[in-house]
Amino acid sequence: LGYPTTGVVTLSDGGQYQNFQNGAIIWNKATGAQVSLNGPIRTAWQASGFQTGPLGYPTTGVVTLSDGGQYQNFQNGAIIWSQTTGAQVSLNGPVRSYWLNSGAQQGTFGYPTSGLVSGLTGGGSYQNFQNGALLWTQATGVEPSPNGPIRTAWLTSGAEKGPLAYPTTDVVTGLVNGGTYQNYQNGAIIWSQASGAQLSPNGPIRTYWLNSGAERGRYGYPTSGQTCNSAATSCSQSFQSGTISWSSTSGIKG
Repeated sequence: LGYPTTGVVTLSDGGQYQNFQNGAIIWNKATGAQVSLNGPIRTAWQASGFQTGPLGYPTTGVVTLSDGGQYQNFQNGAIIWSQTTGAQVSLNGPVRSYWLNSGAQQGTFGYPTSGLVSGLTGGGSYQNFQNGALLWTQATGVEPSPNGPIRTAWLTSGAEKGPLAYPTTDVVTGLVNGGTYQNYQNGAIIWSQASGAQLSPNGPIRTYWLNSGAERGRYGYPTSGQTCNSAATSCSQSFQSGTISWSSTSGIKG
């Protein structure tokens, strides 16, 4: 920390701090005295409002990880830094809990690349990571959206504002010919190497396909999304081994 550059300053909530050449020491009754070194983590904490912001007071000093990354814990979360991603806020809550339980920065998602973004459709929120995102709503809980063709197709369709809305499962692997799928509130996205990632929205065509055995049945994987007329009174979808069509007058045809 070097030499002190101020005396002890008492804050309005009873906490105290003292500045030094290379940072500060911050104290309150709940957290004790913690070092806040100058650097990207302290800068991010300052930008969030210091102890009056969402993170509150630090509860540890800066911890250096084996891969060179760093973090510092606070009353309401942490700030995590790596050379690649910079310093990102990780607030306590369901998204942070999921990330920690998945292995934190050593797990599937790697380091966060954004803070938690809230105010989405239906009160949802998300946080981006090196290898995808975690999304939360009250209805679905936290579900992952890992980078790959399924996530790309979902984003292209409008993400949570699109026809499928929020994910309700992780990506499921091990299907016929190495295929994968992910379920959403209003359907699924199904991928195989041969057919690519295709939307399968809830409705009569999806129901017919599922009842026929889905990708293991006679139609195989979808090779297109559903195409409907402007009034949505007739729709069709192509599959590896045929087409399924529906209309409000004649019903379903395979």
